Amino acid sequence: MASIVPEKKMSLKEKLKVLDAVAAKTNKQYGKTIMGRIGKTPEIMDKLIIKFVKTPSSRLNRDLGGGIPRGRCTIITGDPDSGKTSLLLETIAVNMKEDPDFTAGWLESEHSLEKNYICETFKIDPDRFFFIPLDLKVGTEKTLDIVEGLISTGAVDMFCINSLRCLVPDKEREKDMSSETVASQARMNAKMMRKWTGTIAQYDTAFCVVQHMTTAIGVMYGDPKVLAGGEAYRYWAAVILRLSKHSVQASDPIEKDEGLKIGYIIKKNHCTPGAKRQYCKGEYYVRFGEGTDEIAPSIGVGLETGLLERHGAWLWWMTPGEEEPRQKFKSKAEFVEIMKNDEELWKEFYALVQGEVPQESLSDEEIAEIEEEERNLQEKANETEKLLAEVESETVEETA
Repeated sequence: MASIVPEKKMSLKEKLKVLDAVAAKTNKQYGKTIMGRIGKTPEIMDKLIIKFVKTPSSRLNRDLGGGIPRGRCTIITGDPDSGKTSLLLETIAVNMKEDPDFTAGWLESEHSLEKNYICETFKIDPDRFFFIPLDLKVGTEKTLDIVEGLISTGAVDMFCINSLRCLVPDKEREKDMSSETVASQARMNAKMMRKWTGTIAQYDTAFCVVQHMTTAIGVMYGDPKVLAGGEAYRYWAAVILRLSKHSVQASDPIEKDEGLKIGYIIKKNHCTPGAKRQYCKGEYYVRFGEGTDEIAPSIGVGLETGLLERHGAWLWWMTPGEEEPRQKFKSKAEFVEIMKNDEELWKEFYALVQGEVPQESLSDEEIAEIEEEERNLQEKANETEKLLAEVESETVEETA
């Protein structure tokens, strides 16, 4: 047998010439660029640059690294009524407003949405919103195959599943209540993510899953609330964002009857560099009937940094080095109203204050707990893979 080891050591120039020749031949064979040196092949380099779909909260976008990542899976989780579905719907609406070519798909398994909520409350363009209500006659697995085909068209910028918890495998649904269907949903989720990861990345889709928390039995320490549906899909996810509803205090920029304060914890983020940046938390405010409010919270930041000065009820917008204010506002309410109606003025003001909001990292104990969860994910994912392989093998034997 001939040796594949070169008779003499190649120089760097010779190595690169060989690699470029192999890449050129392979790319020609497949009719597109599928490999190459990243410094010489823009198409390959482009695949290494993560693009994002902006959420309505600039602070959340900053902490996520830019927003919801394209070409990756994002899990939105949290307690009931913590704003999971609303965040995704408003994200779709914001991007549709800014980009006339933006399209979104939605698989609804909870059957909790209705026309006015989508089109009037969030002002989503119905002609660019592709909606799939889960049909039991079609079946869960077949519906997921349809979704995969839809993503494979490359025509969907963002796709959401609401929620994974309510996607019941056909085998479990068809059997009676006394039948054992252990881990059937976990196996389905694991298989789905194995099949879809490459497709989502290839077509640069921002893929989001809403998932509920459940209480783990027998947990003696740490957070007893865990994500339902197995561990494998958590392993494949690039981002895990947990939302919670916080009580509105007197010091907050909105009143209790005006809206909600939503807290978030980024429990996993493989889209940003740095050891601790992926583990951080923050808050944003949502006004009833209006959506995420960034104008009112910016007043407090402006006062803290000196960009705004308080003179009685008046607010003065000060320019560094100038004695006279850039603009005066009679009250907080007038500030909010003017900024709402003058988009360019608001962008100018917010550009000055957004960098002043410090990023709030989790404590060392919280980070250690999350890192321990991450270390266990690989092992649990492997266990699920092994179990799935055994079940599929048994099915083949029964069929034979």
